[in-house]
Amino acid sequence: MTVGQDFEAGNVICGSQTDLQTSVSSGNSYTVGAAGTITSWSFHNGIDALPGLKLKVARPEPGGGYVFVGEATAGTQNLHALNTFPANIPVQAGDIIGISVGSPFGHCGTNTSGDTFDQFNGDPSLNAPVSPDTSGSFVRYPVMATVTTPDAMPGTVPTPPSNAGQRAVAFTKCKKKASAKAKAKKHMKCVKKASLLAG
Repeated sequence: MTVGQDFEAGNVICGSQTDLQTSVSSGNSYTVGAAGTITSWSFHNGIDALPGLKLKVARPEPGGGYVFVGEATAGTQNLHALNTFPANIPVQAGDIIGISVGSPFGHCGTNTSGDTFDQFNGDPSLNAPVSPDTSGSFVRYPVMATVTTPDAMPGTVPTPPSNAGQRAVAFTKCKKKASAKAKAKKHMKCVKKASLLAG
């Protein structure tokens, strides 16, 4: 499952801040749809690399605000390219992804119509309730995360249906043929054929 969107960062500048993409007017959502684990994430750089770039994952609180439940630091950022980095962040349905950018600044997003975000000063700590310092609109951030859900994990191979019933019927036919014809050779040939059926 992919959360977020891929496009090259445009003319929006970020510095010493964290932004969560709370909604988008079109395309893939930035909100996790089902519980699982973020196993990788990507950011599509534009004309520059972002200082201290991180993926940030926040969980909305029932009474308002958020708790940041995970983060992953970016590695080398190639310009004008989608850069992908490893992660291992357990998530729940409703968690929201975003980015954190350090100082001084870098191009981090693109102006849009109808998109919204919540912004925090600096890089909020994990597992502590926090409220956004401001909320805004008309900006979209080029960040994506791959969420692996439990039903996508390797499982046991289903057991094929048993042919035991078919085999029993085949053996019964062998007995009938043997008694009717009283020929041991044909009987053994029939038994051998029946035994080849998978159990």
